[in-house]
This record gives sequence, C-alpha cells and structure tokens, in this order.
Amino acid sequence: MPRRTARLILAALMLSACAGGPTAGPRPEISRAYEDLEGAKPANLVRVSRNELVGRPIQGSGATPHTIHYVLADAGSREPRYVLTSGEAGTYVMIPMSLLSIGPGGIFTRASPGELASLPHPSQLYVVNRFRAAE
Repeated sequence: MPRRTARLILAALMLSACAGGPTAGPRPEISRAYEDLEGAKPANLVRVSRNELVGRPIQGSGATPHTIHYVLADAGSREPRYVLTSGEAGTYVMIPMSLLSIGPGGIFTRASPGELASLPHPSQLYVVNRFRAAE
C-alpha cells in the first residue's frame, strides 16, 4: 500500500475517533449518575433544598431551560455532586455538576439534548425516599 494512502486512512480513522464516531460510548458521568441513583448501596448523598443554585435556570445545548429544584451533595463535605432539575411528567433530570458551567452569565450545561435525555429522570417520590434531606 502506498504511503500516501496509508496516511489518508490513518488520518480518516483519527478524525472519526475525535468526532465521537460509532465507537464512542456514553460519558462516564452519565453512568455514574445511574450508579448513584439506582445502585444496591445508596450513594453517600443528601438532598439539599437551600443552596445558592436552587431556583436558578440552566441553559445550553439548545435544550429547553431547566430550573434547579434540589442539589444532591456529598453527605460529609456538602460538596454538590448533582442538580435535580425540572423534567417532564413530574420527574427530575439528574445532571452531574461536571456537566455544568457556573459563571456570572448564568448556569450552562455542556450536555447535548440527547445526553440530557439519557440522564436519570427520577420521580419526586423516589428522590425523597432515596436521599435524606440535609440537616
């Protein structure tokens, strides 16, 4: 095989991998959210309703703006790990903090609409029963 052809094939394969081609899997944050929500051992998270993030909108990725209802924080450090935003039909969307940018212009998600749809959508009853309220 001529060198030029080999280089073109290699360049095409590299571009495909960079563009998130067919072998690209879900973000690790999405898998971790399901583990923390549905794992056999409850995650060490507490439900926080009094936080500077609660009540603020999240925008970005062409998605419908969501409003933050709760923060799920580490029970020990109170470090926010997820926000629970308004979803459809009485559910929340559980968005990892690592997918958010918080700045003076507001809160924006780096998740695509498809990724937002693939995140956990727990019901309010499930959230209240699964995660105790912070004291």
